[in-house]
Amino acid sequence: AAYVSDAVALPDCSTTSCESTCTCAESKCTDELNKCLADPTCSSLQGCVDQCKCGDKSCLVSCAMKSPSALGVAALKCVESQCQLGYEGSVIDEIDAAEGGLMRIVV
Repeated sequence: AAYVSDAVALPDCSTTSCESTCTCAESKCTDELNKCLADPTCSSLQGCVDQCKCGDKSCLVSCAMKSPSALGVAALKCVESQCQLGYEGSVIDEIDAAEGGLMRIVV
């Protein structure tokens, strides 16, 4: 497997609306985030996600639905499993229900 270079820098967590989640994601899901940021569709979600306050699941759902991406789903799955996000359930499950199974097709 080829190593993804750090050509795209991870965001500065101090500029995001939820610094604690950002910091956790960058330390525990580095590979997934780098793959997402290297992809134009997935990286376009970063600005939206950075505006979501800690624990604001509906904000994350609306960001993810704007531009569904398999790389974004992989990053989100990692963050949801590794970090305390302050909400119950999974963003991916909510999107899947709203889209009638679309996420299963994307992934």
